[in-house]
Amino acid sequence: MHANMLNALLNSIAATVVAVDSGEAVTASVFSTFQSSATIFFPYKPDWSAGATFVIILVLGLSMSMLFSILGAASMAVTASGLVIASIWINFQLWDVYKLDFPLVLLLLLIVLVTGTNMIYGFLAESQTRKIIKGMFDQYVPRATSTPCWPTRITIASRGRVKS
Repeated sequence: MHANMLNALLNSIAATVVAVDSGEAVTASVFSTFQSSATIFFPYKPDWSAGATFVIILVLGLSMSMLFSILGAASMAVTASGLVIASIWINFQLWDVYKLDFPLVLLLLLIVLVTGTNMIYGFLAESQTRKIIKGMFDQYVPRATSTPCWPTRITIASRGRVKS
């Protein structure tokens, strides 16, 4: 906000030096320059960026937590990659068009941590489910047949010789 006002003040000073015909015209050019923020000469960080970052992190974190609990690993990875790309692109667009300086690291860290946590939890839950199913299967079928049916070492017979 302050940088925007400074830019407007610099523009109004330049406009007042050129057009000094009446007091009303000078005052009108000063106030009209403060209202238009089309020319920003340097990047700035607005006062409300901390609050906006907090709200974005809160909304994105809660929505990712709810959405990722029903997604599989592949769709979760694709969604997280899309969110990372979208966050970086939006941040670059805000920088390019409005010269806004928003923190990007916290947002990317949130996406990576929530995705990693949900993937690890999904893997552990799936491993536990497999153990339960195997335990239930072992009750009715002998353990020798419930283990994998293929050997751990594959042998290939070729012209009378066995290769391992």
